[in-house]
Amino acid sequence: MAASDGLTELAPGLWALRQKKGGYVHAFLAESGGGLSLVDTLWNADGSVVLRALSQLGRRPSELKRIAITHGHRSHLGGLAALKRATGATVYAHRWEADIIAGERRAQPVTLLPKQSLRLIPFQLGLRLNRPNPRPLVFGYHEVWHAMTVAAAACHFTLVAMLVRA
Repeated sequence: MAASDGLTELAPGLWALRQKKGGYVHAFLAESGGGLSLVDTLWNADGSVVLRALSQLGRRPSELKRIAITHGHRSHLGGLAALKRATGATVYAHRWEADIIAGERRAQPVTLLPKQSLRLIPFQLGLRLNRPNPRPLVFGYHEVWHAMTVAAAACHFTLVAMLVRA
């Protein structure tokens, strides 16, 4: 793995795979149901970071049975095709990503110029500069962004529910 990439055991049978390329993204590998499950596949199209992590753990690619993709950004599904070929794992993803997984549409880019809102410019600049990076060994700013998005969605749904009941 590159010097900026890493494999960290979070708990027995649970590992975080980190990759700087793509914005300090993480994938998670877990022992479950008689095999290994992977959540996201990182940036590299060849799946090399995940395959090296399996090797470091003394595991064979064929032990990877399930791959779950959280969403269609390249930093989360870059190595999917290569890992599917190398492992034969079953892929789980939202149907909105089916055409990306099939190679019919490019993965959703995280670009410097946002297409949705000017409020995203600080985040986009952060991705380009790899900053801020509050805790890159396990939980980087990319994950903080997703956690905040989930919190905002929860607030939104709570407000809508309160308005509907009123």
